[in-house]
Amino acid sequence: QLGEREPVSRETDARFTLLVGSADFVAKSLPGPPTRTALYSNRPNPFNPLTVIRFDVAKPCDARLRIYDLTGALVRTLYDDRAEPGGYELPWQGLDDGGRRLASGVYFYRLEAGEFSETKKMVLLK
Repeated sequence: QLGEREPVSRETDARFTLLVGSADFVAKSLPGPPTRTALYSNRPNPFNPLTVIRFDVAKPCDARLRIYDLTGALVRTLYDDRAEPGGYELPWQGLDDGGRRLASGVYFYRLEAGEFSETKKMVLLK
């Protein structure tokens, strides 16, 4: 969520933007809440071993971001919580819910947020 983030243990997972200037400048430079809920393409894609999945939530809602294999089996739940309006970035290291490394291949990620649902494809390469 914009403005708050879980602690990270790897430097490559730590990203932020520093705004310097008057309070007026900083207030004008900060993005407002999203006007629509959206799921974006993961970056990078294909990936090894890390990718980031981004999505926006326009209204408060229950949201779930899950990853499935080609057979449609659930392999990982990245987010399952109440979502407030804002932008979200979730890293995925190609691990299942048990912490096991997954095989190379095509995976699907699906966002369900209120009335919104969308699925996108990504490729894990080793």
